[in-house]
Amino acid sequence: MTEIFFSDQKFGYDKEQVDSYIAKLSEAYQMAFEEHNAAVAKYSSLLEDYQRLEEERRRSNEDGARKAEAGVDIREVSDIVAKTLVNAEMLAKKIIEDARGEAAKIAEQSSTVLERTYAIAKKTMDEVQNMLTAYRAG
Repeated sequence: MTEIFFSDQKFGYDKEQVDSYIAKLSEAYQMAFEEHNAAVAKYSSLLEDYQRLEEERRRSNEDGARKAEAGVDIREVSDIVAKTLVNAEMLAKKIIEDARGEAAKIAEQSSTVLERTYAIAKKTMDEVQNMLTAYRAG
């Protein structure tokens, strides 16, 4: 797509060729945009999972406190809460780590595609502008 030439017509360039090329650029941009949206959705889903686990951890702590108030052996409750907290923290760290890695990977891919698409579109528009200027001058 870096070397694009359009046929000269009686009144400028071949409209179908120009329209076709712009449609291809539009498709490339749309794909990059959709990939970016998918990355955002994935990150949001992972964040929701993390928040759900935090809520479960909070409820577990509250349940442990209620049992302690009701006369349940405090050591038993303490052990349950400690195990729950350790498990929740490990799972939360894993989810966050995975989410950040995936989000960074997807964001980088989207950014690269968008940068390439923008560069191609800008170069094409510059070339079209130069050809139009030359056509008008000559």
